[in-house]
Amino acid sequence: DLGGKLKKGRLAYVYGKLGRKDEAEVLLNDLLTNLKTKPCPAGLAFDTAHAYIGVGKKDEAIRMLERAYRERTAGVLHIKCEPIYDSLRGEERFQKLLRKLHLDDASLERLGLREEESATGPRN
Repeated sequence: DLGGKLKKGRLAYVYGKLGRKDEAEVLLNDLLTNLKTKPCPAGLAFDTAHAYIGVGKKDEAIRMLERAYRERTAGVLHIKCEPIYDSLRGEERFQKLLRKLHLDDASLERLGLREEESATGPRN
């Protein structure tokens, strides 16, 4: 079922972070197989990014986030603030994706927002 497929990416992330790489890779491979189906389930590329992050494959994770952006997956709107993406923040391609989403610091500043404000509300 689709709900189970989408949860596999998150579970693979957790397994990877716990050092259970073999189990994470099995789930990742299953997700990759499902990505080849036509039509590909919405959100699957986004969830596959989580699995890639868990096993430490940054380039592949960003590639999946870029795909999720092209597919207009709503979850990409959270990549600025969610801790799961911390390992990707220093990557230029991740920063480029933030700019495309207008979630980079310069875009937020133009909107009158700061990173602290976006997470906790306006400062006094």
